[in-house]
Amino acid sequence: MKRLFVICLLLLISCNNENASDCFQTAGTLVKEIREVPVFDKILVLEGVTLVIKMGDEHKVEVESGKNLINDINVHVDEGKLILADHNSCNYVRDYDKTKIYVTVPDLKEIRNASQFTVYSDGVWEFSNLLLISEQYSTGNYQSVGDFDIDINMETLRLNFSNLSNCYARGHVQNLELRYTAGNGRFEGAELIAENVSVYHRGTNDVLVNPVQSLKGQIISYGDVRSFNKPPIVEVEEVFKGRLIFED
Repeated sequence: MKRLFVICLLLLISCNNENASDCFQTAGTLVKEIREVPVFDKILVLEGVTLVIKMGDEHKVEVESGKNLINDINVHVDEGKLILADHNSCNYVRDYDKTKIYVTVPDLKEIRNASQFTVYSDGVWEFSNLLLISEQYSTGNYQSVGDFDIDINMETLRLNFSNLSNCYARGHVQNLELRYTAGNGRFEGAELIAENVSVYHRGTNDVLVNPVQSLKGQIISYGDVRSFNKPPIVEVEEVFKGRLIFED
């Protein structure tokens, strides 16, 4: 019995270091590390990473994870795109949400969430023209289940979604362009004041919007578009089962 205890103890100790097998490696103490990167204006976040983005005057990337895991977190820029990947793939003994990456950037044009976790805004984003992507039809076999949870004040926000990702948006935008080509993803925009809304809705969940001047688009599947205001211009075609519903 004593010998079994010693063997188990040695096994646990051997798992608590950065050289242990991924499947049995413990995370270790939570640590942070700054990664130096060149200028970028697009972000691709891959599986296993929770991403937090804030506006600032510099390009800064800070990785937070267990000390035994942090060396296998890859951060690099390829043709202006920041790519974030956690290569700690196999896991039997630790939580799956240990890795967070904090990005500071003066401007962004595109964010693709190919992680299973959420992309968050830290403060209010004021990027002029931003595209959010979570879809499954591009080359690269990207996941399309991670959410966005954001506060914004910008000129144009565009979404290209399919599958299961949701977007929770608050604030103000001049132009909101929503493209849901498939899946059960949801757009929660009741608290996002949008001057002009354009929507292509081929999904099965609801899209919630709050337009001021115009609401245009097509509803061609089962999902509804729910509007929390009736603007003076409404041009929405209901092709199949989904409906445009004005909420009281």
